[in-house]
Amino acid sequence: MQPDATLLYTASVPVVADVDVLVVGGGPAGIASALSSARTGARTFLLERQGYLGGNLTAGLVGPCMTSYSLDGTQQLIRGIFEELILKMESMGGALHPSKIPAGSA
Repeated sequence: MQPDATLLYTASVPVVADVDVLVVGGGPAGIASALSSARTGARTFLLERQGYLGGNLTAGLVGPCMTSYSLDGTQQLIRGIFEELILKMESMGGALHPSKIPAGSA
């Protein structure tokens, strides 16, 4: 086939939800995007191909945003939605808040 040839492709894809915003990928950026979108009132759908959220943070068993504090443990660097996620996971017994882990102990 010639490199500049054109092929016609059609497919039938079912519509499963009527939404304003579709976020593809439930990694850290996708989670933040979906939450931010939903909080503005947009009908938001987060689509993730794996059976879990968190992307490589989850797949690699990385603690929630592990470097959310400075190396000496005195200054919190990451807040916002990710802080909310950590607090929620902590309240469910699924995480330790980084402020409770001594600096340099990892």
